[in-house]
Amino acid sequence: MTHCIFCLGNKYEKNNKSHILPESTCNEDMILPEGFECNDCNQSFSKIEQKVIRSFPGQLFRVMGVEKTKRGKIPTANVCGGKLKRMDGGERPTIQILGHSKSKNTPTLEIKNDKHVIKWKTIKIVPSEISAFLARIALSYFCIQSKNVYSSEYENLRTCANSIGMKEFIPFLVGVNALSKQEIKLLCDDNDLVTRTIPVSVKFPGFFGLLPTASGLDITDITELKTYLYGKFKTHCFAVPDQSWNKPIAFQLELTPMSDIAQKCHEKILKEGKRKFP
Repeated sequence: MTHCIFCLGNKYEKNNKSHILPESTCNEDMILPEGFECNDCNQSFSKIEQKVIRSFPGQLFRVMGVEKTKRGKIPTANVCGGKLKRMDGGERPTIQILGHSKSKNTPTLEIKNDKHVIKWKTIKIVPSEISAFLARIALSYFCIQSKNVYSSEYENLRTCANSIGMKEFIPFLVGVNALSKQEIKLLCDDNDLVTRTIPVSVKFPGFFGLLPTASGLDITDITELKTYLYGKFKTHCFAVPDQSWNKPIAFQLELTPMSDIAQKCHEKILKEGKRKFP
């Protein structure tokens, strides 16, 4: 009999699907084999997943990358003073901006040289929750790669996934993935930093995270990884070195203006005057 890789218990309910990436990001393929996650851990992690994908950075690009949620609804993103809503399908969807206010924190739309840029400040993230979220995904990844995840080598990931920062916090990098691509992979490179830190990269619509899975790392390692990512892949992200990190995040998104025909079509649908869109 297998045991839960997170709590090491053997309480398991048959037919309980354990999605490695959130099911609400349209993940139907990356699933742990039966018996490797108990129902209690599955429900506990589900609560963390929902918090992550409904906050920065997952919420924003989920609107772009996911045509419909698992319940068949159109994804929306609530931001300070406004809401973004997907209006059609495809890799380059039409995004509608609803509910503007005069608050200084509201998304603002700047039009310069035919470029539409939305700028806003997001709510603060909770580092311990994202660290646990990434640790859970990383441990699941090593499991499906047939690694012995019950060994002490992976104890830091197990503890971090279960403790929400109380016992173990692993520094991480986080950013946005503006594509609909879903991917989990172990970074491999002939580089001492990569070999030493064993970083796992996680991508799904709206979210990019990188978790160094080796134990005993410090802030210097996470800073060097940030520099490495930009130099190697031109990936923009920021480092979260500890649980007390609580900076608000300023963010901007450049949109391509819709065509005149599409503009008139949407204006015909929405004539209330309270809703504005690029």
